[in-house]
Amino acid sequence: MTKKTAIQLKLDPNKPESKFKLLGGGKMDEWNKRLSDITVNALPIAHSKNKDAITEACLAVSYGVMDMAPTDPVEGILIAQLMAANEAALAMYQKGWSQPPEFFEARTKYLQLADKATRTVVMLTERIDHHR
Repeated sequence: MTKKTAIQLKLDPNKPESKFKLLGGGKMDEWNKRLSDITVNALPIAHSKNKDAITEACLAVSYGVMDMAPTDPVEGILIAQLMAANEAALAMYQKGWSQPPEFFEARTKYLQLADKATRTVVMLTERIDHHR
């Protein structure tokens, strides 16, 4: 029988307003930073690339999130998913079109996955609009 360790959290509801609200829509920086980190880690970027290319991609996506300006955590989640789905769709289109013509089935599969991810982007965009 394993003994479970109890974790005690002390939340401070009187914390000052978040400095990073534009990244996650929440009142607390811990939420906004966590959502931002998860979003960046979900991007389909080759982590074997050089550090500057990864930093540039992460900054670009973060600025995109800030431009969409999530007003609450629900919008933050939807925008984070939208960013990941959009990046995945574009990566799949790139892989699909870069396949040699003799690999028709691979090309077709990549393009089908890209279309599916694009439909997810459209659905998330509609959800954000509906939420707002």
